[in-house]
Amino acid sequence: MSKTEVGGRGTRTADEKQKPFSIDDILNLDTATYCESVGKTASDYEIIPVRCRTSTLFRSAYPANDHRHHADGAITTKSCPPDIIEELARSVPEGTEKVTDYRETIAMNNYKTIQYASGTALVPKK
Repeated sequence: MSKTEVGGRGTRTADEKQKPFSIDDILNLDTATYCESVGKTASDYEIIPVRCRTSTLFRSAYPANDHRHHADGAITTKSCPPDIIEELARSVPEGTEKVTDYRETIAMNNYKTIQYASGTALVPKK
């Protein structure tokens, strides 16, 4: 059982359709270094914070029906959390050139895994 909340400008649920933002354009590089590398400054962009959170409830340790068998032979459990970077990509505003300052945090307790991701969307000013 998994739940995702996406935030930032134009908050929407993860179920709403949007052209996916490429995860290759999500960088852990800081904003100033990225801007310098492309010959621009931060003032050339509208800077928008983006973030998301996922949570997954654990299931029993050895349930017979808690596994997914994939065509390539991989086996994953239904309780695996979604890929947090892909969830963050869904919260990126349209027109974003890159997301910088990517950070990811995972918290766990006895029954739940919670993942947080955040970054800075750089939208070129018109």
